[in-house]
Parts: sequence; C-alpha cells; structure tokens
Amino acid sequence: MLEDKGLSQLEAQLTAIRKQGGLDVVAMSVDLESATIALPPAKDSDEIRIHVLPVGAGACHLVECPGADSAPMLVDCGSTKVVPGVDWAEATVLDYIRRVLNGRAVNVVVSHADADHYKYIPAAVPASQVRTLWLGGAHGEYPTSFLQWANAVRDRGTATNPRVTEPFPVNWHNDGYAVSGLACGVAHSFVLGVNNGDSKNDHSLMLSIDYGDFRAIFPGDASAKSQDAAIANFPDDYLYSTVLIASHHGANTHGSNNDRWARATLPQYVVYPAGDSYGHPRCEVVETFRVIGRLTAVEDHSLSCGMSGTSYDAEQTELGEYNTHQSGAVVLTSDATGRNVDVQCLPDGC
Repeated sequence: MLEDKGLSQLEAQLTAIRKQGGLDVVAMSVDLESATIALPPAKDSDEIRIHVLPVGAGACHLVECPGADSAPMLVDCGSTKVVPGVDWAEATVLDYIRRVLNGRAVNVVVSHADADHYKYIPAAVPASQVRTLWLGGAHGEYPTSFLQWANAVRDRGTATNPRVTEPFPVNWHNDGYAVSGLACGVAHSFVLGVNNGDSKNDHSLMLSIDYGDFRAIFPGDASAKSQDAAIANFPDDYLYSTVLIASHHGANTHGSNNDRWARATLPQYVVYPAGDSYGHPRCEVVETFRVIGRLTAVEDHSLSCGMSGTSYDAEQTELGEYNTHQSGAVVLTSDATGRNVDVQCLPDGC
C-alpha cells in the first residue's frame, strides 16, 4: 500500500536545492489580528460536516469526520488572491481552522501542486499535528517552502508508521477499494484517480468520502482526462454524490465539469470554491449541473456566474448550488442517510 511508504524523494529534493543556494522558506508566523468567525454548533458524533471556506481565488475544505474521537481531514487549502472585506483573509482562515481542529491530529490531502490548493497548509497545521499527508502530483512540483514542511511531517513518522505517501503511479485508485490509511473516522475514503494527463491540474488526486448513503467528492482541479479516468475506474452509479465540490473552481477549461462528469456524479449539492478573479464559476458549468435535475430545492439565495472574461451574471437561485465568494463559508452537515443535509453559510447566512 502506498500509505505504508515514506517520502524518500523529499530529502533528495531539498538537498539538491541547498546545494544550489539554500532554501527559499516562507515564514510561518501569522498575524491573527482579524475578524473571528463564530463556529457553528458542535455536530453530533454520528454526523459528517464539511466546511468549504471562502479563500478567494483558491480552495480550502475542512472535514469533521463521523465517529467518536475521529481525526478530521483538511483537503486542500490555499489562495492566490483575496478581495478584502469579501473573502476571508489568510489570518481569518487559519484562525477558523485551528479552532475547529482544537489541537486534534489531522489527515491532510493536497490534490495537486498549485499554490491556490496548498499555500495555507503549513501555517494552518504544524507538522507535529499531521497524522498522514497525501500529495497528488510529483513531489518535485511543490516549492521548497512546502517541501520543508512536508519533510518535517515525514521525519515524525517511523518505518512501520510513516506519515507521508510516496508519489502515486499514473491513475492509481487502489483497485476501487477504500483506502484504510485515509479513513475519515467511520466513513470510507476512496482515491478516484490521481496523476492522469500531463498538467498539474490533470494530476489532481480526486477524493471521495462515503458515509453510508452520503458521498462527498473533492476533485481538485480535475480536467476531462482526470474526470474520465475516475468514471472508468468507478462506473455505474458509484460516483453519484450528495455533495460535489466543483472541479477547478467551476471552470470549463480542458473539459472540467463537463456533461459526462455531471451525469456521472449527479450531485444534490454543488459548491463552487471561487473568488471573483477569473469568472468562476462559469455560467455554462452552472447550467450543466442544473439541467440534470438532481440539485436539491433550498431557500432562495444569490449565485453569480461568469459569462465571459471576468464579467458576472448575478441571479437568485433556489437550488443547492453555492459560490463561496457570495455565500461565505458553506458548511454542510449530514447523517449517514444523506437525506438530512443542513447547510449553513458563515458568517451572514446564505
């Protein structure tokens, strides 16, 4: 099993960088003089909760797993641009994550080596707090500052209990079985596919968390190549989802969020982790998920989508579709039936 291996390439990568002139390490100190967001009431132990945080041009997902004393999971967390007063500042994001974790050990999954998916993680979770670290893409694609943190995680492991996965082979998916080393409490975790295609986005580790009849899918920045691989790896109705995080922030480039993917996943709720910098989510993508007729009816709220360039079309919707740039943090809580999903938007409501 890949989770039983160490991160052998990290030290070699860092040694080569040191020989070329030293480390370009980002300081980990954080100014927390910012707004404190009130946390939602504690969930029940038999519930799963997903926090999709409004980090602007980026993605950040924190999962509170079901089961007593279960380790939470951080799936991507980073940003390359925030709009002050609208998106949460980095300090606000870090403060929120720390209060939810409350010192608990955490499993960390980084879908791929783009800064808007990993930039905040070393400051959010110290190496000593990381239970396991899963990295999509080649380790050499990550910058030296992140590799130093990942190496510190690796060094806390042992030969029999390593902390960090080796690079995955092309389209690894554990033959369709749940990955025991990445369990989300009593929920099962599946790698739908990883390291497909030639780009960083193609390399995205696509994660599914299954809890009874509830399923949440985190596809990173998956392109059509990645999505098609997942559909082939998990055919029929396996990808039908309760909650789908839209791939690539709701973009439609390189086939992300295409009709095949929408019909394979059939989400009841779609969350677009998007700022307003790149016209995400695209209106074409929003319509793709609407026309399949699976989205849950919810209370009226705002949703904007990009028409062309960075121009937006603002409208009201009564469907289970949310854009973090407008809704704030989208917090979804469910039991194992998947029929009782509670959606909160922080701090001001949906």
